Amino acid sequence: MDLSVLKAFNKKSADGFHQQKHFIKKVLIGKVTQCPQCYQQLQVQLPDKNKLGHIICAKKCTDIQFEH
Repeated sequence: MDLSVLKAFNKKSADGFHQQKHFIKKVLIGKVTQCPQCYQQLQVQLPDKNKLGHIICAKKCTDIQFEH
């Protein structure tokens, strides 16, 4: 495997992680935030006894699941 391919993959993964972290911060402090693909408002579904919480848009093209 070429080292440049691995570096590009790592950068893309890191960028995605930081984008999700940014979305989570904005949504949880109450700012209106849109899905980058469908431009619908992101919504928070808080965790309950049987489900993890997550941030989604209506079309579910953005679906960020919270960890325990």
